[in-house]
Amino acid sequence: GGWDEKTMWMVTVVENKWEKVTRNRDCTGLCLDKRQLNEQCSVRLGVRDVVRGSILFRSADLAMGRDGWKWIIIVRYIIMNTIVIDHIDQVKIDLLNLPMKNPHALNFIPYGLFNLSAIIKVEEGKRTPSDPNVQVFTMFESMNPIIPCAFHWFSTSTVNFVRLVGLLKILTINSWKTTDIVANKQTIKSECDNYVKSVIPDLRIWRNKVSAHFSPTDPYNSDNFGTLEQSIMNNVCFQENRFRVNVGLLTINGETSELPCWSVTETYEQLASRYWPESRLEIDIQKSVRPHWHNFIPSV
Repeated sequence: GGWDEKTMWMVTVVENKWEKVTRNRDCTGLCLDKRQLNEQCSVRLGVRDVVRGSILFRSADLAMGRDGWKWIIIVRYIIMNTIVIDHIDQVKIDLLNLPMKNPHALNFIPYGLFNLSAIIKVEEGKRTPSDPNVQVFTMFESMNPIIPCAFHWFSTSTVNFVRLVGLLKILTINSWKTTDIVANKQTIKSECDNYVKSVIPDLRIWRNKVSAHFSPTDPYNSDNFGTLEQSIMNNVCFQENRFRVNVGLLTINGETSELPCWSVTETYEQLASRYWPESRLEIDIQKSVRPHWHNFIPSV
């Protein structure tokens, strides 16, 4: 399980099994937050007894031991000290010595990206022909407005997430903490920019020209007529069993839009191999697997 922010649990032994019954913030008693890594500890229980305690460990496998069902053995306290936040570049951070104290965005942004992608995957499934020899292509079709919105939300949040990983990467490499960020802001900005360009170059461009703000609201001299006009259009098409944006590029006065073509679900699946290898998308949402939720200890 994940970190539970000091929530109290009541554990009840009933006949030949134990189960978590309810949360109770008034419970006091057994506290496991001082246990050492991989330490085994025994908790004495009597059949039908209730043990109240603040369960402060981040991950534990519970198993019954000697004396029948009267003992619970905590066989693992913490899964590991380090987590991998980029499996391709092998970027790791130490849970016990984090470069920034509470990187919770590493959890909630992937969770949101997964949900957006899962919504799109289900809609793609509805339009995908059962016959693999049949190809469907649609443009300017009537669709749920959530679909074009998902492209905006997905691109903005993905760029934020990738920049955060780039930040933690450069902080870890240099053994920097929060107190070092401002003094090294130019290096950090440059490294974060380069990391984003290397991982999601097309998504970065689309985010800058569309989802962060529409390009005509803050135009660059390099923005041509096609880019300015197409940035505010609904550019979602269905091609090769996926929703994509900018499959076709708008040309005005001889100037063709430079917005890249991309897909939410395809991008998520590509990023999953780097960031969330356990996650997968399926047309049947019940078979989809969310990204792993990291176990961060709240810190101040």
